[in-house]
Amino acid sequence: MPLVLAYNFSPARLAAVRVLCARLKIRLRAVEKNEFGCTVGSLCGQSAPQGEDTQEDDFSDEMIVMAGFSGQMLNAFLHSFYTYHLAPVSLKAVLTEVNAQFTGLRLHQELCAEREAIRQGMQANARRGDG
Repeated sequence: MPLVLAYNFSPARLAAVRVLCARLKIRLRAVEKNEFGCTVGSLCGQSAPQGEDTQEDDFSDEMIVMAGFSGQMLNAFLHSFYTYHLAPVSLKAVLTEVNAQFTGLRLHQELCAEREAIRQGMQANARRGDG
């Protein structure tokens, strides 16, 4: 069964996403702040919990990790945010062999860096007139 890891969702937003997931037969797991140092793979049940202490490091923006999704299920899940009038989650990833080894903190850093690189690329294209 597909699984969504949800980081930093407010209780109300988590409840709304939980309903969406139930309709699509997707498990939802809210990741607690004290688990941000655990590897994404371990939180998805791929290995025993492992990671590092997260007392000092933290992030506050929402992030989701989707594991065990087919392409069709992924599209349905992402489209359902629009269908049910939920704001999209800007930081999202599909579980891979590589990012399964990342902690939530590391994945967050990677996704933020990727988002910034895309933003800068779009700005460069706009300045050249390509955008």
